Amino acid sequence: MREIKQENLLFDEINKILESDKRSLEFSVIDLDNKIKESKHHLNETEQQNKILNGIIEQKLSKNHHIRHTIIVSVFVVLLVSTFVILDRYEKPNEPKTGYFTYDLKGDQVYGAQKWNKPEGSSFRVYIQNPAGVSDEKIQQVKDAISSMETIQIDDTITHKAPSGEKSTFYFGWERILEDDLHLSTTFVNSMHDADIIISLIRTKNMDGYSGWTESTTKDGEVLQSNITIFNAHEISEQAINTITRHEFGHALGLGHSTDPADLMYPTITTAMPYISECDRAALVSIYKLDSDVHTCEK
Repeated sequence: MREIKQENLLFDEINKILESDKRSLEFSVIDLDNKIKESKHHLNETEQQNKILNGIIEQKLSKNHHIRHTIIVSVFVVLLVSTFVILDRYEKPNEPKTGYFTYDLKGDQVYGAQKWNKPEGSSFRVYIQNPAGVSDEKIQQVKDAISSMETIQIDDTITHKAPSGEKSTFYFGWERILEDDLHLSTTFVNSMHDADIIISLIRTKNMDGYSGWTESTTKDGEVLQSNITIFNAHEISEQAINTITRHEFGHALGLGHSTDPADLMYPTITTAMPYISECDRAALVSIYKLDSDVHTCEK
């Protein structure tokens, strides 16, 4: 009889354990069901958001070509401005700063220096020496700043040059201006002894904080050779080396500095549009065709 009572007690304990496990399992099933419902709800919300996003995209894509072109140009300009804000933030106090020493600048003008006596059809022979050991990508940026034929049109309201609706052309390299206006060109040579313009990419930092410097040898008012030095070339960015080369090559061709802070040829390169402007182009033409010492910008 005692054994039967003990077995009954044991069965009671087992039933209690099973009942507890049953309740735990029921709670787990309920919790899992709630999670499944919640996941379905989030999935439905995501699907609705995707539908809304797709609808917006379809509306954007359905607009005409002119609006799409405007959007693309605007995005490009925003990215370009952002790039130079970042460049300005991370490269200070070594912000691109160039040296020149001929004219006292007054007014919104681009000044001229000496010019080359190059017959039409001839080339400026350029040699790049690389004691800094910069990458091939940076060497290509130097070449692009000189020989690129690309241009871009920017609404004048972005550069605060004119009312809305007017646009200005900016040049990525000097080659198109030389060919179209002066019937000259550039070519890269393999020896400094054959070069008219020598570009030296060095590791040394300039003690006065300059990022680039150009010196020209002249005789009787004619440029015989120009030497461009780009300092700290191994550390500055590809974009910076491209901009500095473009500016210094303008000096090598004969341009002085501009009085407009928004211009590529301003002494300190702070513009968000560090490309060759229409005013830079007109100033170079004035030097060679009008023997002008100064050009006043129209915009």
